[in-house]
Amino acid sequence: MNELLTLRRLIKHPAAAIGSIGAIFVLFVSLIGPYAAPHDIAQSGMVLRVQNRLVSPNTSHLLGTDHLGTDVFSLILHGASSSVKIGVGAAFLCTLLGAFVGVCAGFFGGAVDMVLMRIIDVFLAFPSLVLAILIAASLGPGATSITLALVLTGWPALARVIRGAVLGLKKEEYILASRAIGCSKLRIITHHLIPNCLPLIVVLFSMRVGVMILGEASLSFLGLGTPAGSASWGVMVDTGRSYIGTAPWCSIAPATAIAITVLTFNFLGDGLRDLLDPRLRGRL
Repeated sequence: MNELLTLRRLIKHPAAAIGSIGAIFVLFVSLIGPYAAPHDIAQSGMVLRVQNRLVSPNTSHLLGTDHLGTDVFSLILHGASSSVKIGVGAAFLCTLLGAFVGVCAGFFGGAVDMVLMRIIDVFLAFPSLVLAILIAASLGPGATSITLALVLTGWPALARVIRGAVLGLKKEEYILASRAIGCSKLRIITHHLIPNCLPLIVVLFSMRVGVMILGEASLSFLGLGTPAGSASWGVMVDTGRSYIGTAPWCSIAPATAIAITVLTFNFLGDGLRDLLDPRLRGRL
């Protein structure tokens, strides 16, 4: 019955419905994209494609071709696999680390809270994009380095939000009662705090996916993400800007894919926040 009510609220909430459908579609494309691409993008056939370079969109090439004659639509499908996987993976690790630090800081308080919050302040003292650029440049291009850069710059803000939620939950009667009957700190954290923080964590994760995808595209655009020549939306925008006057579709198509994906996960996050927040349920 609860599942049916949740589904009804999801359908009735436009942002949640659009975000859910869009997120499922994006994840599905990221999984099957390389196999569903209508044209080959392998470098081995590049010589045969040069004669079709910078062809405008047509029935054979729905989004045209780039400066190497590669089908832009096929590149976007391949790029979805790279960009979305990095974004989702970085968002998951970022949320996991932020939740761990936030729960520890909020629950234990005292010296633990002070030390962890000062570490967070150090990270937040730097603009996130600048810090990500420094980390990615130090580690070199690649999926691992870009994921690490995004995680290290994204977790402090999440940890601070979750810490604030835990500080409020600590004052609830069921937490005080658990302490009074002698429950261990680990049991209180795992059986009371984390389950009650889970809706907030889910919302933060869903919204962080879009931020991470945008961050991956930004670093790739600057040449610090996935290596040049690979199928990545950020790399495609960077490569296509040299031909923005003669073949604008080379940049516009991947930029549009980035914008739609980020917007989709933002809709999903807003919808989940409204659905999972008890204070807002009565309005739906």
